[in-house]
Amino acid sequence: GALLTGNPLDAKDLRWRLLAVRVNGLDYLLNAARIPDLLARKELLEDSLNRVRHLLEVTYPLGSEVYRDENGSVYVVPDVADLLERTNSANVRLWDHILAEFAQGTVKGKSKVELDGEMIPYLELEQRPWWGQDPNWPNTSNDKLPGIGDLLSRKITSPANAGQIERYWQNAEPADICTVCRLRPQGPSQKAKERNVCDVCEQRRADRSQEWATSQTDKTIWNDEVADVNGRLALIVGHFGLKRWLDGTMVQTLVVNEPQNGQAVTKNPTFARLRRIWETTHIFWNEVQTDILKDLSDDRRRLKIYLDKPPRLRPFHAYDLTVGAAELSVVWVPPEANHEGYLISIDNLSYLARQLNAEPDIYKDPAAAAIFVEDRLREKFVNPPRQQPILYNSDTQAGQKENLLHNIFIRDVDYQTNQYATAIPIFAEPRTLMALVPADKALEVVQAIKTKYEREMGKVRNRLPLHLGVVYAGRRMPLTAVIESGQHMLAFRTESQVWKVNSVAKENNTNVQDNHRRQTVELTLKRDGREVPLSIPVMMGDGQTEDVWYPYWRVEGKPTERGRW
Repeated sequence: GALLTGNPLDAKDLRWRLLAVRVNGLDYLLNAARIPDLLARKELLEDSLNRVRHLLEVTYPLGSEVYRDENGSVYVVPDVADLLERTNSANVRLWDHILAEFAQGTVKGKSKVELDGEMIPYLELEQRPWWGQDPNWPNTSNDKLPGIGDLLSRKITSPANAGQIERYWQNAEPADICTVCRLRPQGPSQKAKERNVCDVCEQRRADRSQEWATSQTDKTIWNDEVADVNGRLALIVGHFGLKRWLDGTMVQTLVVNEPQNGQAVTKNPTFARLRRIWETTHIFWNEVQTDILKDLSDDRRRLKIYLDKPPRLRPFHAYDLTVGAAELSVVWVPPEANHEGYLISIDNLSYLARQLNAEPDIYKDPAAAAIFVEDRLREKFVNPPRQQPILYNSDTQAGQKENLLHNIFIRDVDYQTNQYATAIPIFAEPRTLMALVPADKALEVVQAIKTKYEREMGKVRNRLPLHLGVVYAGRRMPLTAVIESGQHMLAFRTESQVWKVNSVAKENNTNVQDNHRRQTVELTLKRDGREVPLSIPVMMGDGQTEDVWYPYWRVEGKPTERGRW
């Protein structure tokens, strides 16, 4: 800042501002029609924000990223009122430089699938500079705090760049609009036209499917594989109410020193403390993904189906194979140097086994169900007299289906031994979690998240609300409809209420592993005929020191010299 303004400052005169690079990322991500499209958009947005971060932290070291979520980033920058209008040696404004870097976000470094003009970020430089803690402290206490809460609460729209999108329509053949990006014309390749998408979106989708098929990790990108034995899945939605923490209000409910005569110094909402708060909730959601969702694995398997002739199928494209009265979703993996081509199942085989009238003890056992389906495929298509398999394009409308395996037969079916995950994490940001899980495991996941929240956030649960919701759907329900319902749940907000303290009891928990839960206060709150039991940890991490810094509640009718007890 001193270099840009030519005004070297004394340490006590230093000021900062916040620079927001924000988008309506939630809508951008959740308007995707399929999981591969959603994951591609997620990678695009992440790469775009990373490029802006490199610009502001490395290329021109102007700031430091201090917050990021699904809707963009916030940076601390020097107190330069016209910072976004400053130009480099090529006479390019910082504003334009940020927009250009953002537009180059891509997947796997491929320029052909760049974000380009699909969305324009909203840039805002904070109007009021601040210094955090008063530089004359403790002689004076005139703290000036950053207004990050206001920046994050803005309702952002992210319009497309009309000039950049126009290039795709110039000299193009008349075409309908792409059903994925809803910006570019469908095509021009025949493959993209048949799937009603533009070439850019088709390549993004194909890359994601190819990565899944060739890596064969324990992850899945297919709704059909997530579905339970009844063919149903669930969207888990979680949201932390962080607004009053990020604006500093709730930080001041924590104290710095052990209260003396009922008086205590409250914590100053410095930027370091604000950062630690959202990093803690971010870690919470990441651990939900890595621990709770990963534990959902139930020994599911896939099947590989080998053909006697090379088919004319699109690489890594999804198809439906007719198996009696049911259909098995498969993906064509073309031959490579280390393997011949094959179709690989992308259904929960327990669901298919049930459709094929397997006994409950078979379809309820994922490994047994896979073997059952394998045997049925062999009986029908491999053993003499083998039947002609019927394979349809899963995107083809009813009445227009054509068998893509005419005069091609199934040579062999192979049982794949490695199991795969039964959940698809969509995103885990400081405030928000979204994940797809089997419907019959949804309440188990919700209970596990609730238990983790009570264990780790129990001391501030009266100030850090957690909202959890579940949306149930069939496996072929359009993803956009499922996620739109989840978005409505994210709109829920907490209201403060007064409840009567019906009972208070201290409990010693000598058998628990968490030291800070060795002693708890068990509250029973009552309102409108309902009772809620709450367990509040009141020990520090050593399991011996009473916690007089965190577990405070607002209580009506108590002495007025302090706001919390």
